[in-house]
Amino acid sequence: MKKQVIATFLALMLTVPLMSGCGKQSEQPDSAIESTAAETSAAADTTDSAQEDETFTYDGTFNEEVFQHITQNIELFGHKVSMPCTLADLGEEFSTGEDNPYVDTEYSFVIYSLYFNEQQIGQITYNCDHELSETELKTLSFYNLSVSQYTADQNDSSISGFTLQDTFQQVQDALGTPTDASGYNDNGKGYVRYALTESQNISFFINQDQSIREIAVQVASE
Repeated sequence: MKKQVIATFLALMLTVPLMSGCGKQSEQPDSAIESTAAETSAAADTTDSAQEDETFTYDGTFNEEVFQHITQNIELFGHKVSMPCTLADLGEEFSTGEDNPYVDTEYSFVIYSLYFNEQQIGQITYNCDHELSETELKTLSFYNLSVSQYTADQNDSSISGFTLQDTFQQVQDALGTPTDASGYNDNGKGYVRYALTESQNISFFINQDQSIREIAVQVASE
């Protein structure tokens, strides 16, 4: 458990200097964030089964039910998945690009950049102590997913209704008081985290103007 806590902390810290750009402040007046899951067909992937005909409204609390909903309703550029998942689950348009991963052999995790159609959109973290083969990248489940405002037009990603268009105030209205938070660093960046445990949490990295620049969700590694 101690190793997993340290690995989680290191993974979070490593994402901050890799991000660029900033999120846009939402123009929507509603403070509550709602996520409506898409209706699935009989041929839909099994990862979409939890989303069928379901509307979920956040009410200012964070608990196990809320976290379960968050992890089961992730949409990246029209691809709906639940965590944990594999790179293959995301679809052929997603890859880890040509970047070298960050490998931590002491705490057994490796971080890859995540690309959609050759455009970087975030990062994924695997529970292992070595660089993965092409087959492992496609078939092993990752336990941490982050989406970031790398480009100004990245508006098609949603972590259960939370997007890079939102503000911290909207997040707080939806989930309540964070479990913990950091102050702003010299670059005017900080983060807040909502956690059930050290290995089950969602973090929001924020700019000084309260806009969201990255969302990271972590589930317990297998």
